[in-house]
Amino acid sequence: MSNQEHSPLEILLILIVFIIAAAYTYYHKEIMKTFSAFNSGISAVTSFITSYYWVIIIVAIVVILLYLLKDSLLDLIFYRSQKYDLTDYISPEEYVAKKKMKENEEIENVYNEDKAQYKKIKTVVGRFTPAKKYKTEYEYQIELLGWLKHEFPRTQTEVQTSSSRPDIVIDNVAIELKGPTRTKDLQSISSKILRYLNHYDHMLIVLFDLEVSERYYEDWYSGIKSNFPHVDIIEIYSEDELNV
Repeated sequence: MSNQEHSPLEILLILIVFIIAAAYTYYHKEIMKTFSAFNSGISAVTSFITSYYWVIIIVAIVVILLYLLKDSLLDLIFYRSQKYDLTDYISPEEYVAKKKMKENEEIENVYNEDKAQYKKIKTVVGRFTPAKKYKTEYEYQIELLGWLKHEFPRTQTEVQTSSSRPDIVIDNVAIELKGPTRTKDLQSISSKILRYLNHYDHMLIVLFDLEVSERYYEDWYSGIKSNFPHVDIIEIYSEDELNV
């Protein structure tokens, strides 16, 4: 028989093994039930992940994107400035008011640019002088068209819009020509103004080489300006007429 003594650690390990064996023997059924439930839970989780893995991937992507974009989202929600300083917060009412003010400023800028463009067109047309007195309106039209295209490349001729077909069109400006201008030519202009202004913001009337009595022209001119004050009329004489 051996007289070898066991160390305290060995004795402790033997006791632990004995206690575990005794507990397993006594609580065998309960332990088996616990492991069974645990295994069922793992199986359920595994089955869920297998069936809905794409949902989990999408949710993970959304969470990552929300985290990366959190500052931008907060800025959108709270109307904060680019500094992301809560002291820069403005109310929704102030935001709407500022947005409306900005829209009005943009409209005013467009209006001012439109006025400036129309003024420039009038100036360029007013500087034009035909090379000679032509027999037909078409010849005046061709020469003026070439003159305008140097300054306004988008210049077009006889653009048909409904029943309107101005001689020359530059963006939202309609230009009606007459030349050489006689009494019968002036009589049709008022009806054209009514039709053209339905489609264009501005209208310019250009009269080449007037051959109308002074009294008749004054009556016609005052009638046009009283009924259509925003329509401008430009009289132009060819070099032949100016040298007479």
